[in-house]
Amino acid sequence: MVRMKTKKKSLAMKVAPALLLSIFISVLAASALTGISGLSLLRKRIEAQEQEATRSIINLLSEAQREGEKTIQVLATSPSLQEESSAAFNREATLMRDGGQYVLDIYYAQPEQTTLRGTFLGEDGYDPATREWYIEAVAKDGELNWTQPYFDEVISATVMTASQALYNPQGELTGVLAMDLTFENIAAEVAATKIGTTGYHFVLSETGDFVMSGQPDLIGSSATDQALFMEATQESGYIYDDFNEGEFAIYYEKIPGLDLIAYGAVQADEMETELTRINQNGAVVLLIGGLFGLLMAWAFAKSVTRMTKALQHGFEEAKNGNLSVKLTAQDLFRARKKALLDENGDEIHQIALSFNETMQSFRDTVALIQKNSDTIFEMSEDLGEIAAQTSTATEEVSVTVTGIAEATGLQTEDTTKTVAKMEELNKALEQIGNNMNDMGMYADKTTIASGRNSSSIETVSGNWTVTIAAMEELQNNIREVATGIQNIEEISRTINQIADQTNLLALNASIEAARAGEAGRGFSVVADEVRKLAEQSSISSKGIHDIIENVQEKSTGMVETLHQVLDVSDKQTLTIADAITANSEVTTEVEKLVENIIIAFRHTEDMKVHRDEVIAELESIAASAEENSAGAEEVSASAEEILATMEEFTANITNLEKLAMELRASANQFTLE
Repeated sequence: MVRMKTKKKSLAMKVAPALLLSIFISVLAASALTGISGLSLLRKRIEAQEQEATRSIINLLSEAQREGEKTIQVLATSPSLQEESSAAFNREATLMRDGGQYVLDIYYAQPEQTTLRGTFLGEDGYDPATREWYIEAVAKDGELNWTQPYFDEVISATVMTASQALYNPQGELTGVLAMDLTFENIAAEVAATKIGTTGYHFVLSETGDFVMSGQPDLIGSSATDQALFMEATQESGYIYDDFNEGEFAIYYEKIPGLDLIAYGAVQADEMETELTRINQNGAVVLLIGGLFGLLMAWAFAKSVTRMTKALQHGFEEAKNGNLSVKLTAQDLFRARKKALLDENGDEIHQIALSFNETMQSFRDTVALIQKNSDTIFEMSEDLGEIAAQTSTATEEVSVTVTGIAEATGLQTEDTTKTVAKMEELNKALEQIGNNMNDMGMYADKTTIASGRNSSSIETVSGNWTVTIAAMEELQNNIREVATGIQNIEEISRTINQIADQTNLLALNASIEAARAGEAGRGFSVVADEVRKLAEQSSISSKGIHDIIENVQEKSTGMVETLHQVLDVSDKQTLTIADAITANSEVTTEVEKLVENIIIAFRHTEDMKVHRDEVIAELESIAASAEENSAGAEEVSASAEEILATMEEFTANITNLEKLAMELRASANQFTLE
């Protein structure tokens, strides 16, 4: 009956699926976290875009406000207001209107007069004292007043009027200076500016009416019953409202002095395209990560299987007695035929070199054992022959006691020869003892070499631990770099603020250039160029912000990759521990060999004791031979004692021969070449 061979389990079949599963889970987790983080970043980006775009509209409105206030301040101190003729003031007002970006008309009304000065002279039946701008300016007693915005059907644009009551040193009202500001350009900017893909701006008045909007059909409607108006109690903030089904916060900010509220909002489906893109990207990343993990697991499993099979084959050959086995670079790796193991190589190189050194020590020890076992066996055969000869001679002495006198000379000669043989035996036993000592010394060296091998493997394990610590330190350094990048982002915000201030300075320069008339036109051109530079600085600051976000995403990817490498290193640590266990088993086999050597050495010592006894007896025989004439009975008794001693000696020689045969058989089972 043929016995089926059971297939052995492989470490690769455990490591490869675990590695593939860990990579797949890591990629899946990274994709999920990236998606969640991406959605969070998108929401924050949308809110930031709402805030940034809304502030750009507010900057335009504030710029118009500052232009109006500056114009009123300049004209309020103009000497032309005190002149009886209106021609000078009319020219100055026209010049200020033409030089301003938002000024529609400038006019000056004096008490109890229906005729106006400036660029707007009134109409038939026009009474300025009954107008809202006049009444509110007088009520504020010299403070600048802004009327509620209204839609001028003539120019089809939203208009606000700034007015201020002027008094003489005696405190008497001399007139009301007014100026109409048109928000036509700002309304066009509001209508054209988009937030994301679905968002837009709108501006509400203090009464809750839509003054400007990216959706033209909302202009003129009221939002007084909506949360976006009722909850706008702070100077700025975010509001959730049914306006976009509460999906995204709506940013608002009030404009002091103008009593306007600017908003930035996106529709509820703003992130639909981004969500689709994120899901598609996540699926692609998961697929690529899975394929990469499968390839990496296959390569790692194949490499582990190749190395473990090479080590297993080496130990199996050593266990079967083939001490000539060696591990090569071709056995462990896909190396070139001429490639050698590197003494300064990685852990696998060190393990292979230690294995080869251990096998070399075993070969040297076993070679010496084989040589000495042959010598012992030959000497035991000689001792057997000597013992047989001695026994025969003793028996002959016992049988021929009656003829001892005639054979005294021959017996004396035989006894002398026996003593000489015993001296040779003495030298042989001393040689055996020396060989046994050499064998013990080589066995000790083998044990020491095995100890060095264990120490080398433990050193490799320690170095591997240091390597893991270095990877963890690299991971911490990457996190510190991410912190430094956040400081760069703060600098980018500062650059953006400087650009806004530069834009404001350019506006003031334009107003001053307008006041200067023809002489200020060149300065006005310079102011426009400064404004353009400020806008370019703002665009560059946004670019820096995008680059910082990209760097932060790549830093996060590097940290995840290092985390995966640390997971794989745990598997390598287990492989080193298995190598340490295998080396311990080899050391145990060497210790058993040393025990057999000690037993053989003890038997040799016993032989020396019996050798001394035989020599003493032989000397006694020689003495008895000389005194043989004194009595045959004494010779017979001595012969019996010699015979008994030789029987014991023969038994010891037989034991020694058996031990020599066993030792030679044990040593010959190892193959040295």
